Amino acid sequence: MINLEYPWARLALILNGLGMVVLYPINMLVIERPGWIWSFPSRNMAMEHMLVAVYVTMGLFLIGSARNPLRAVPLIDFVIVSGAIHATAMLFDALTMPGHMAHTMIGGDVIGTYLAPVTLALTHPRKLYLFGRQKAASLS
Repeated sequence: MINLEYPWARLALILNGLGMVVLYPINMLVIERPGWIWSFPSRNMAMEHMLVAVYVTMGLFLIGSARNPLRAVPLIDFVIVSGAIHATAMLFDALTMPGHMAHTMIGGDVIGTYLAPVTLALTHPRKLYLFGRQKAASLS
């Protein structure tokens, strides 16, 4: 049964999931955008394939969790924390490695990687629950 509560959380889960399933592989492996390819000291295709596999899997789970966002809180929390840490590590690398500033620009992967944690945190289903607008019965 699809839970129609938390429409903003559901929308954020679907859009972030689609981004991970579609946009991430296209930018990294098809278009090979400069702001998405890490080539220092050299390009590592095996690592890129692994990252795409992880992000596509995470995206599919986010899309599936849109059916009932409250039941997916642990996954949402994981994506928020892991995404913020991953993006921050990439930001540090882009600022300290020669020739990687394109990653920090609009359309680059640092900004793109920060999108999921920010949008999921802003639409988090527990945010409303914590402020008393939802009842604990919504967990079922």
